[in-house]
Amino acid sequence: MKRLIPIVALMFVAMTACTPRNRVVENPYIAITNTRNLDISKVELRDTVTVVDFSYRGWQGARFKIVKDSYLQVGDEKFVTTAVEGIKFDKWNNTDEEGKATFTMYFPALPPKTKSFDFIEGDGKDPWVMRKVDLTGRAKRPKYHPELPKEYRKEIYDEELPSPSRKSGMTTVTVHLMGWDSKLFSDLELEINHPFGRRDSYTMSIDEATKSATFKYMQYGTSVAVLRLGDAGSCRAWIEPCEDNHIWIDMNFTGEVLMFCRSGQPFYDIYPDYHRLYSNGVHSNINRVVGSSIFYNYSHMDTYQMKIDYKKSADECCDFIVERYKHYADSLQTISIMHPLHKKTASIWFDLSLLGSMRKLNEYRERDYRSKNKEDKECKNFVPIEFSAEQYKKMLAPIDFSNDKLMINDNVAFSLFGTAEILDAVGVPKNNAYREGAMALRVMQKAYSVEYTDEELAQLKRDYSPLLYETVKSIYEEEKLKLAIAQGKTEIKVAPKVPNDKLFETILEQYKGKVVLVDFWNVGCTGCHWDFKWIEPLKTGDISTDNVVWLYIASDASPLNSYIIDIANIKGVHYRLADKQWDAIGKKYGFNYMPCYFIVDKAGQIKKVDDDDRSPSGFRKVIREALKK
Repeated sequence: MKRLIPIVALMFVAMTACTPRNRVVENPYIAITNTRNLDISKVELRDTVTVVDFSYRGWQGARFKIVKDSYLQVGDEKFVTTAVEGIKFDKWNNTDEEGKATFTMYFPALPPKTKSFDFIEGDGKDPWVMRKVDLTGRAKRPKYHPELPKEYRKEIYDEELPSPSRKSGMTTVTVHLMGWDSKLFSDLELEINHPFGRRDSYTMSIDEATKSATFKYMQYGTSVAVLRLGDAGSCRAWIEPCEDNHIWIDMNFTGEVLMFCRSGQPFYDIYPDYHRLYSNGVHSNINRVVGSSIFYNYSHMDTYQMKIDYKKSADECCDFIVERYKHYADSLQTISIMHPLHKKTASIWFDLSLLGSMRKLNEYRERDYRSKNKEDKECKNFVPIEFSAEQYKKMLAPIDFSNDKLMINDNVAFSLFGTAEILDAVGVPKNNAYREGAMALRVMQKAYSVEYTDEELAQLKRDYSPLLYETVKSIYEEEKLKLAIAQGKTEIKVAPKVPNDKLFETILEQYKGKVVLVDFWNVGCTGCHWDFKWIEPLKTGDISTDNVVWLYIASDASPLNSYIIDIANIKGVHYRLADKQWDAIGKKYGFNYMPCYFIVDKAGQIKKVDDDDRSPSGFRKVIREALKK
């Protein structure tokens, strides 16, 4: 009996250690999240405390912040964090050389038999959120979200790709977010990519009662919509013009994507067996397949990665392209888990990227030359190749130029830009969709710059399809109205008449004693316009002062009318320099890209702003530091 007591005691201790109150859950399944950077690697459920191990993935030296009011939630009960190891609360923390960071947070013990919890990074603005963190190891995503209407719950079938519409008109898109709540994000952005390169972006607040947002806008032909769900990710869908389109998005896809990130597998090696997006209309099947896929690497022919040997002759380059196309096309058909509909769209994208690569063959050869002949920095001995019409025909033989389904791609105008002479060489007729795609950006740029005369618009109507004409005319009329409103609203400073290598310093002299944030930008720079959204609010925020000057320097590569329209909404001092003046400043201060920022302190000391500080908090930090000097 004396021997039995210790044995029973040991059994009791062992059983207690295995109870739900004391257990470890590795890599728990997370159903919904609004971040792909933050993850939970382990949860320890103890009698007196809940220990959660986190990992953060970004780029080398990336900064992130966790607030001390973060909490776990079970039902309506909150369990606020009590301590942290590995980082500091409410401070900027950095990732290591591999772009990773790990830390541990401590919370009060969760109730017995808790099956899942939510993690919320405080109740402030835009917190990180993870919903339904599973503690059972049995969580399984249902085939259809319970909020999905029954009429959308049907199997996908193979079919011929629908021909794109060439109509224009008012279009409605209602986006329903299944499983959404306002903590995840509050606004939904809809970017519409019209066939000929026009892009429009709209942002709507999500209705909390219906979990939906409705967009109404003018659309030109069948277009590709990109739906941006804050930091949670994005989805793509084909939209028909002049119709009432409905899109249903299963927010559980955000958790699935986080699981993919956790696995370390490349996205293009994974084909999901679920669907994140459902829609009505003629594109319902293709939207479920392609809108839910992350098979991007198999949708284009990447000549940049092919590294064309600069020593190859024209015939050898031709044979190389033919072989590579066949390799990509054949490999596409061997992917058993890829839906036939997706293969059909990928085949069209292959054709489009093949044609787009034709104009860059010498550019790729020159890149190879530079890598192998670093002593010849100006490539004086590089010899471009002129390809014959027959060689172009051989390389482009796989393309059916009568296939109008090319237009379902959202990058058609960008891919075909500059290929008009090649299309001439292979005998593509003037009224062909490919030909219009090749000319689209050129005629549209003139519309954005408000440079058309009435006679030129009339000629455009005669030369091109109604769809392209209506697209161009609408842009021209919109930009013309913007120009009339912006005209005279903002002063364009005249550059001092000094040598180009002294121009920047001369401009800055008049602001000595003040802090100057200098932004080198241009009208066509997408990144520049993204940064404007960050910087404008700072001018009326906590660093708003007469001692800070916001200086914007563009070049005359920016079309004047477009430049006038843009600066009307940018508070600050504006210069539009000649290209030679811009180049001289760039050469002297070591930049040939945009946007590029400099901070100038009160003593006139000039310092380039690090890329890591290209954020609202980063700009605020460098300005504050300069003000203290």
